[in-house]
Amino acid sequence: MMGSDVKKNINIILPVFNEGEGIMTFYNELISVIGTLNKYNFLLLFVNDGSTDNSKEILEELSKKDERVRLFSFSRNFGHQAALMCGIKNSSSDAIITMDTDLQHPPALIPELINKWEEGYDIVNTVRQDQESIGWLKKLSSKMFYSVFNMMSESSLQKSAADFRLISSSVARVINEDIEERNIFLRGLVSWLGFKQCYVDYKAQLRQKGESKFTLRKMFSLANNGLSYFSLVPIKLGLYIGVIFFTISFLYLFISIIYGLVSNSLVPGWTSLVFFLLLLSSVQFILIGILGIYIGHIFTEVKSRPSYIVESTKGFNDTAHARHD
Repeated sequence: MMGSDVKKNINIILPVFNEGEGIMTFYNELISVIGTLNKYNFLLLFVNDGSTDNSKEILEELSKKDERVRLFSFSRNFGHQAALMCGIKNSSSDAIITMDTDLQHPPALIPELINKWEEGYDIVNTVRQDQESIGWLKKLSSKMFYSVFNMMSESSLQKSAADFRLISSSVARVINEDIEERNIFLRGLVSWLGFKQCYVDYKAQLRQKGESKFTLRKMFSLANNGLSYFSLVPIKLGLYIGVIFFTISFLYLFISIIYGLVSNSLVPGWTSLVFFLLLLSSVQFILIGILGIYIGHIFTEVKSRPSYIVESTKGFNDTAHARHD
């Protein structure tokens, strides 16, 4: 039984990609928050996801000044989800908090996440409240993604759920030991895992420095992975559409025969014929594309390449190596 005077350990996983302009502002705010939480020991696990600015150098210097700072540097940009997984797989704490370093995930919310964990929740999710500064296109695309995901997936996602969350050591153990997938969509995975979960609302702060690195292409890629990894509905579309067009074709044949018998003439229909041919061709190509996405995921998994490669680490007192999962 853990004594009341023994502090619990919490690791904070912090993916970084070209945040050199604002990383110290974030660090100072984070330190001011965790400095008030004297009941816990904190480790800050920064994961440099192939930054091309001076983020790595700043964090290396920070690791020399603050013994709580650890740094994993990837050999190239492997993506936000890979950076989060690197931190989780290299943690052995009582709880793990994952958050971004652009201050849009407010450090001030950390005490509330910890309080919920102490109440018995294994997963404390956060939900972003939309602000007027968020563009209409991002709001619309986000709403569409969550609606489509929840309609097609075996698990459901809370609208505007973020990768800013706390997970207990029990959840981290399942992710590390039982989940063998290489390409991970953490929001979907955390929802699928179960456990006792709750949600905490927050308002995203305005980015103070730099620009968002989460481009439209990256958002589409994340949505694509989320849907294809947690739903088989897209790949079943071929069966559904095939049945529909099979029925339509026989109805069209029946109508054509009746028309021919009644009017004693051929059915005019070159336009409709060409239309149906083009429509069927486009549907076939779409379905082939969907099939290709799933085959691509299978191909990626069977190659068993690591999800990320850690080029170097800083802030460790021993020669321990990071896990390259």
